[in-house]
Amino acid sequence: MQKPSLLTFSTLPLILMAARPKTLLVGVTPVLVGVAFALGQVQSIHFSAAFLTLVCALSIQIGINLINDALDFKKGADNEQRIGPKRITQAGLMSYRQVLGIGFIFFSFAFLCGIPLIILAGWPLFWALVFSLFFGYLYTGGPYPLAYFGLGELFVFLFFGFVITCSAFYVQTLTLNSTIVLAATQMGLLSVIPIAINNARDLVTDKTAKKNTLAVRFGITFARFEITIFSLLPFIITCFWAFLEKKIFLLLPLLIFPLALQIVVQIWQQAPSSYYNFLLAQSAKQQLLFGVLLSLSHFFYL
Repeated sequence: MQKPSLLTFSTLPLILMAARPKTLLVGVTPVLVGVAFALGQVQSIHFSAAFLTLVCALSIQIGINLINDALDFKKGADNEQRIGPKRITQAGLMSYRQVLGIGFIFFSFAFLCGIPLIILAGWPLFWALVFSLFFGYLYTGGPYPLAYFGLGELFVFLFFGFVITCSAFYVQTLTLNSTIVLAATQMGLLSVIPIAINNARDLVTDKTAKKNTLAVRFGITFARFEITIFSLLPFIITCFWAFLEKKIFLLLPLLIFPLALQIVVQIWQQAPSSYYNFLLAQSAKQQLLFGVLLSLSHFFYL
């Protein structure tokens, strides 16, 4: 069967599938938090800069997902035993080279959108963009792919936590402070949960493909503890923050603690299966709701 060409109307549904739309909230929320925390630091929000920051973050995330789709198939991590959502390269819907090429197109688009941000905010944004693109490819590419050596969670924590959140804040304020660093830490912790659930679900196939994620290296019990700790830590930080500031409204993110608890309980009760796909989507929803409530609590703090 002849594969469709790059970026045609026939490929758009396939690209959307490979972009993993249910997980894209993970890239949206840190931008929201960064911009929200910039309020009170500046006279007005630079909305076009905020929009470009969001486009950059999502373009890099989609590029990573597409490159991951292609390279995981090439390395044998995505095969017929896969229990996760369909991957277009593994399913034969597009070729390895096509999916990889489209991933690099999204990377290029992210860099182009980042140029005005670099002009606006200077070299820190340039290095943030270079870091994101370089290590975004190395997540599954290169001779020592991060995801294959148990470093996937570290990259996710740094990229979706510190890089995106702090960049969104810095573009508006041209500075950083301890408050945004703390918020970025919470975003990073919450962003790790979907990838940890993903790795727990794919433990068997990843082990066969020699994809040595933390779940493969240390087992399903370790993965469950990892998800539990990363689910609870953002709420512990919130309580600590509210205690130090003596402001009860800073506890607003605790409203979604039941959702976090539900995810943790289900991870321990359910064996790795396709049910983990639902929990992955729930964890992305948890990060979004936490980010919204965190931003609202900061508005009250101003």
